[in-house]
Amino acid sequence: MSRHLKALCLVAFVFLAAALPAAADVGPAINPDIYKVPAGAKTINVDCDAQQTLAGAIADKSSGDLNIVFTGTCKEYVYLQRDGVAIRGKDANAVVAGAIEVTAARRVLLENFTCRDNTQLEYCIGAMLGASVTMHNLKVINSSVRGISVFNSAALIDGLTVEKTISTSVLVREIGRAHV
Repeated sequence: MSRHLKALCLVAFVFLAAALPAAADVGPAINPDIYKVPAGAKTINVDCDAQQTLAGAIADKSSGDLNIVFTGTCKEYVYLQRDGVAIRGKDANAVVAGAIEVTAARRVLLENFTCRDNTQLEYCIGAMLGASVTMHNLKVINSSVRGISVFNSAALIDGLTVEKTISTSVLVREIGRAHV
């Protein structure tokens, strides 16, 4: 019995070790190009303190990728279902007071901002139902239940700070993958 158990543990260890990503597959020190916006992306500047919104920028009707660069505090809940969108804070004062939910959208970059004071959703930032999201240099503060939720999606998370969540800092569930 114990010999069978040892062999089973060895097989499980070998399987787990083979499933881990190679060092060259993750990390900004290895490949900083993953945070670049495509050269042909349309840049939209949003000043949330002047009543402009991220949702308004996402609703842009042009085809192709969007590079949304924002300043100020955006008091909104953003629902993103469009492929090829980057939402980037222009400086350290860029804030989303609410939440961002990415549903089934691919090639999404969320970078250089703080998400805080979420009270309506389970998370401040969510990647849901087949989304593919890169999260770089983000802070999550004071979220109602969890900071980041990845559900049945893929996420690359780098440079994340999570403070004052009620339950969980980062939750990855179902068949989703997250490289942190």
